[in-house]
Amino acid sequence: SAGLFAWRSTDKLVVVDIDGTVTRTDAGGVLASSEFGQSIGLLHAHEGVSEVLSYISSGGYRLLFLTARPITRSEATKKYLNQIGQEEGVAMPEGALM
Repeated sequence: SAGLFAWRSTDKLVVVDIDGTVTRTDAGGVLASSEFGQSIGLLHAHEGVSEVLSYISSGGYRLLFLTARPITRSEATKKYLNQIGQEEGVAMPEGALM
């Protein structure tokens, strides 16, 4: 599936690197978003990252998640991002994935 984010030229934007920034390490983040990692509930995200990004988003900033992962991993990456923060009750805010 695909999503379309229609932003205005005046919207404030924050670029968020996924691997090594949202996740604790590049390799651990890739493993966590794999089918295996998701099947065992591996998150490997920094503690509080969803809270921080939710706070930024609530301030009117748009989020652009940046990754070097191949396009074939985009659905798994989106699913992984949606799982972060679920245990704490603060879901990761929506954003475009590039």
